Amino acid sequence: MKVKQRNYNYEIAEDYVILKLKCKENIIDVLVDIDDYERIKDKAVYVSEHGKGKYRCYVYTKETKTIQLSRYFLNRTQKEYYKEYRCVDHINRITTDNRKSNLRLVTARENQLNKSPENIGKKRIKRNVVDK
Repeated sequence: MKVKQRNYNYEIAEDYVILKLKCKENIIDVLVDIDDYERIKDKAVYVSEHGKGKYRCYVYTKETKTIQLSRYFLNRTQKEYYKEYRCVDHINRITTDNRKSNLRLVTARENQLNKSPENIGKKRIKRNVVDK
């Protein structure tokens, strides 16, 4: 499988890089540290929309295939997540901000406590549940 390399434009700011990634008709700014940019500059990076205005960033590597950018930067794999029940949390809740100062390892419960204000108190809809 051939993967297109360097499928984005970028700008270098003071201490981070802004990747300009295309998602449908939108250009999404993804922030990464300069040292992390060195790790991904020859890899395919893309962003996909998960809900209205919410995005997830991914990198394609030979070792792990596709992995979320935040996990890649903190050297986390899916196996490690399930083994230790730790996930990567974006402190400022902006999933396109993948600078290390904005990422931390937390439990799933701690991650849920960092929900955005508009999602607090919303209940999940149970599907295929029949009341007796």
